[in-house]
Amino acid sequence: MKKIIPLFFLLFQSLLSTEWNRFRGPNGTGVVNYPFINTKWIKEDFIWGINLPGTGHSSPVIWKDKVFTTCADEKKGEIYILCIDSQKGTITWQKTISFNPYSNHKFNSYSSCTPCVDPDYLFVSWTTPYSNNLACFDHKGHIVWEKNFGEYKTQHGSGFSPIVHKDKLIVCHDHEEDSAIIALNRNNGKIVWKTERKGSKPSASTPFILESENDYKEVIASSMSHGCYSVNFQNGKILWETGPGTLNKRAVSSPIQSDKYIFATCGSGSKGSRLISVQHQANDPKLSSLFYSITRDVPYVPTPLVLGSLILLLSDGGIVACMKRESGNILWRQRIKGNYFASPIAVNDKIMVISTEGTVTTLKINHKKMDILSTIELNDLTHNTPAVTKEKIFFRTNSKLFCLPLNKEQL
Repeated sequence: MKKIIPLFFLLFQSLLSTEWNRFRGPNGTGVVNYPFINTKWIKEDFIWGINLPGTGHSSPVIWKDKVFTTCADEKKGEIYILCIDSQKGTITWQKTISFNPYSNHKFNSYSSCTPCVDPDYLFVSWTTPYSNNLACFDHKGHIVWEKNFGEYKTQHGSGFSPIVHKDKLIVCHDHEEDSAIIALNRNNGKIVWKTERKGSKPSASTPFILESENDYKEVIASSMSHGCYSVNFQNGKILWETGPGTLNKRAVSSPIQSDKYIFATCGSGSKGSRLISVQHQANDPKLSSLFYSITRDVPYVPTPLVLGSLILLLSDGGIVACMKRESGNILWRQRIKGNYFASPIAVNDKIMVISTEGTVTTLKINHKKMDILSTIELNDLTHNTPAVTKEKIFFRTNSKLFCLPLNKEQL
């Protein structure tokens, strides 16, 4: 097994926010334990649906009764930041950012970075070939501060998302040239620490926070240049990394954690996706190592989903595989219709996957099989991952936003 360089071990991960305040919700897990009774939506169940002023692949985030999302109009050269009333489906405020359209991947958009939000602020990222931009707004839409991290060299455009935790905002400035992972003071945008990283094919992965009982925290991230790696949340020092070659292609999906295992993936538009597992040793961190890797059934874009001791893998081509976390063994695999860029989420024991064609499929799995419970059509291109509250689920598509109840009794 390939050794990595651990300086500290953190076993315990908490859901650091109960709000769906970032890409894939609480700490990027994609999992909430709200009661979910409804398994067969019909068109009449939609509470509301609205057309957005632009298009894009960013996912919605939520704070209290506010839904935040972004979209863009390529012809006008404008990015729109929207605050939407979660009860009424009306746009509370809209802000416009001008940009010069540029060449990006045919599957990407000019609004692919998911915002993050905390009790005070909304943080929005967007890029051009000449700038990696970050803006902070208050919940009423007033600009608080802006930051430009410099050139963002890529042929595909961007898709990474910022995260906020406590007093810090974390951004991965990962592109073809000199790169970095950066922590900023959330109140004023000043850089708290900046850890240099080597450039390569830009990653679109979003980090998560791993913390222990003594409140010691790590930022877990992934890239082609460094594999899966850990950074001290307080000072930016590298704690461990799996190293070059362990993720030998672009890292698009985000790292995840299940118990003492951390997983990260890489891939490309053709064959060659890979998943790696890092196992921490609580009693002797120096023994932490790259535990195993697999190359079959691994997604390129959708982030895997942790379900207890099982890992759900949803490939871009529609293969659902159930992996045992301790060994990487695939327990079963089944095909579902469609192609997939949105990441699966779980509400209690129900799993939702959304195809690029806009078909929402609700699943239930166990160690032996997968059961399809229902499907409903959004009838729009969908690369976006949904967001959830205790009562509602919000499906974002390329050009629309829909609200459905988790429980039909709420209608």
